[in-house]
Amino acid sequence: EADTISPKVPIETDDDNAISFVVTGFGRFGNINENPTSTIVNYLESQRKEEEEEGKEQASGRGHSKKISICRIIKTGAMDVTNDLDEITESLKTKGLIRGKHLVFIHFGVNYKASAFQLESTAFNDASFRIPDENGYQPKNIQIDDEIPLRERLSTSLNVRKLCTEMEKKGFDVQVSGDPGRFVCNYLYWSSLNNIRKQFPLVVESDSEESTSQTCVHAIFVHVPPFQVIDEKTQFDFVENLLDSTEHVLLTQRKKKKSKKKSVVN
Repeated sequence: EADTISPKVPIETDDDNAISFVVTGFGRFGNINENPTSTIVNYLESQRKEEEEEGKEQASGRGHSKKISICRIIKTGAMDVTNDLDEITESLKTKGLIRGKHLVFIHFGVNYKASAFQLESTAFNDASFRIPDENGYQPKNIQIDDEIPLRERLSTSLNVRKLCTEMEKKGFDVQVSGDPGRFVCNYLYWSSLNNIRKQFPLVVESDSEESTSQTCVHAIFVHVPPFQVIDEKTQFDFVENLLDSTEHVLLTQRKKKKSKKKSVVN
């Protein structure tokens, strides 16, 4: 229930722009006219605009929505996934939106059979749609990237289990999943991870001067249950806390690496 959720505690960082987010959700598909992830993304976008107008951390989103660079609702279709990711990547590069130590793509999709939030760790190079997408496309055993073997997997660079533990401590019912299905959710997750691999340089975090201006790019896919299973307000709280916890996990990990390196040098 909503009243079991722990209040968010702002993360204190040396760099207020240490992390930024790109957040996506999906529109309707099949017989589902109201996709909860559209509502979630619209909520985050409204918080972001409110905070931009106020110029201070006074909006109900508690200030963290200002870290979101782009919100996008993607039509539930393979072609739209490809086109939207290309547009987002172009905007990030041309508008100077790649900043800070980390850029994180958080993709939301609905799993109508789920009873808990699911943090997806892995995507597969396999388009096998159980129903046609919103453009009428229904592939089976087709590579998403034809230069890579069918069913090849890519995994997120985020520490999903640590992130799951953080969210559980805040009172949310959340699980780690290694199977996002083979519909458009998987298509987006694979495409996003593959896009990062191709479009953004691999950055090895270090304590050197050369790495201070570089940004590590990550992606994660999150399946949410329908609002009938977990209510809208709780899902909004989950998403806001997920932004906080993702930042905390990444920056804590970075500080540990720096501390370990310094102790080795000393």
